[in-house]
Amino acid sequence: MARAPARVSFAPPQAAVRAAGLLRPRTGHYAAEFLPTTVLMAVAGGLFRRLGDSWDRTS
Repeated sequence: MARAPARVSFAPPQAAVRAAGLLRPRTGHYAAEFLPTTVLMAVAGGLFRRLGDSWDRTS
């Protein structure tokens, strides 16, 4: 007959993580990641729109 697995408490590691401040929201960090990505996607979209179907044109 198989034994039931022992119960593990995650309270001590979770308390250490919270005490270190690792679960706080990092709003500035997310904004700094999101803004350049958005700008680059807009530039890429503009370039694709400007190029249009240039590969389909024949001389």
